[in-house]
Amino acid sequence: MRWLRVAGAVLGLVSIAETSVGADTVSTKVLANNVVLEDVVVVLDVPEGLDGTPFGIFFVDSKGDMVVYPALARIGQHVYDLRHRPDWRGRARIVGTTLVGANGRVRQPTTEDEIDSFLEPEPLIPSTVNVLQGHHLFGMTWEWALLLLFVPAAVFFYSRTHRVEMSLLLGFCLAWAVMDARSIADHASAVRWHEAHRDDLRVTSLGDGLTFADRAAPTIGDGSWTADASLDAQPLARNYLVGYAFADRRYRPNDPGNSGADFLVTCDPTQGEVVVSHGGLYLVRRTVR
Repeated sequence: MRWLRVAGAVLGLVSIAETSVGADTVSTKVLANNVVLEDVVVVLDVPEGLDGTPFGIFFVDSKGDMVVYPALARIGQHVYDLRHRPDWRGRARIVGTTLVGANGRVRQPTTEDEIDSFLEPEPLIPSTVNVLQGHHLFGMTWEWALLLLFVPAAVFFYSRTHRVEMSLLLGFCLAWAVMDARSIADHASAVRWHEAHRDDLRVTSLGDGLTFADRAAPTIGDGSWTADASLDAQPLARNYLVGYAFADRRYRPNDPGNSGADFLVTCDPTQGEVVVSHGGLYLVRRTVR
């Protein structure tokens, strides 16, 4: 069934996004060496051209193991708070990022950092959409912050009404209203970002990827395929095709020393004879079969 394939594709993309950052072909930038991770945050200054780029923040622990956290770049100087992550503990040999075009550092959070971290929208990308962590304030989970709001609010309303049930209800309603306001702000931010990047996202629809793969796979058949650089800006489409949809087809890296693939997947229809197209994705024949 189609919905089962969609679910499987999303799960595959989560795995790909979390592991591909550690591949040899991914460039990295070191932010700190030999740092204790207790109560520290990562601060990055992201230029305009990288706004909305999915990337990874990683650290290498004392045993030499690497842990990678997916994130979404926000233009300007912002905090990326990982203190709530269970692995963000102990001493790290290296802390770095795959967002090499951004300057950054690791530091103790300031009050401004805490507020900026709380106001950060939840990143809706394939590697996080099923594992959203929620918001944090001064290192506390959002639920604890709401509880700390509920208690003094209930006490305040009791001092005014002298009715326990009414005070508890009003305190609960206030905490609920704040939670709703935070959720609405998240949704509004996601809508604004997707509208601003509509052209960049037009071929990354999972539905388009499924339809394109259904049509292209029989054409590729026993032949080989590759993808060009135009798909690098479309990580959802590329990761879905490379890691899931065409996993049983022969893949050849698209580099100068290996140009023998029979078909090319691209976003540029001028690359050759287009044999399959859908949603801005094109399968181009490179050799006569």
